[in-house]
Amino acid sequence: MAAFVSASWVTRYAACSAATGGKAYSETPWSSAKVVDAQGQAYGPNLADTKAGPSFQTPTNIAAGETGKGFIAFEVPTDAKLDKVQFALDSGFADQVGQWKIG
Repeated sequence: MAAFVSASWVTRYAACSAATGGKAYSETPWSSAKVVDAQGQAYGPNLADTKAGPSFQTPTNIAAGETGKGFIAFEVPTDAKLDKVQFALDSGFADQVGQWKIG
């Protein structure tokens, strides 16, 4: 029996760092983030640890005026060309979405 594996099934981990400050924040950052590739395909976060650095604690609680830093990991196809990171409060359900261009 022959096995067929599509190239899109081969994955890699990408991680982005995030920092927050200003207002109080109490949420799970990984549930609010996603990356989007050049084709418009979005990828949600993965709870895996990466060598990039420590991930955010779950939940993350940051007092007003304080800063919290951490990494959010994403498992994406090896051939995906990541284009942007998106972040929405309220576990990704907020009306407004912050977006940052990658690269």
